[in-house]
Amino acid sequence: IHSYLWPSEEMRRSVSDANRHDDLICSIIDQGQPHYRPDLDLDDPHGEREHIQAAWEGPVRCVLDVPFSTGTIALNSLKPDAFDQDLRQFLVEVANVVEEGYHRAADLEALQDRRQAAETSALERERAFERLEHSQQSYRGLVEDLPVGIAHSTPDGQILYANPQVREMFG
Repeated sequence: IHSYLWPSEEMRRSVSDANRHDDLICSIIDQGQPHYRPDLDLDDPHGEREHIQAAWEGPVRCVLDVPFSTGTIALNSLKPDAFDQDLRQFLVEVANVVEEGYHRAADLEALQDRRQAAETSALERERAFERLEHSQQSYRGLVEDLPVGIAHSTPDGQILYANPQVREMFG
């Protein structure tokens, strides 16, 4: 589980190592419903207050997690009961937009993979064609330089190919 924290002006990235916290986040994602803890000082149902306060280096009182397919939008506040119903609903809509963005990014990645595969396939075909052309030139050079006559014909006698020695022999 990766957490992206924006304290003051700089963005920090940390990886959570608290398994209980990771399990809670995964559970929230699986349930697909916003999870609001209005006052961690009065009620800390998941025992997460210390973990959150350590990560934020301050007395976080209120926490809101709004899940989407690959994560949550998490808000913390120093004030209890800081997020009203309108804000929570707005964040659900934002999470839907974020989820759509992740889906589109995954679609773009799949298109890039298919494009790369097509380019690789085209390059392999081009190389195979070059090898075939080289092989044909080598074979033609060998057949044309042999001191014996070689010809290729259809069953009814139509000549498809004759090397120079056959042409010399039969005119």
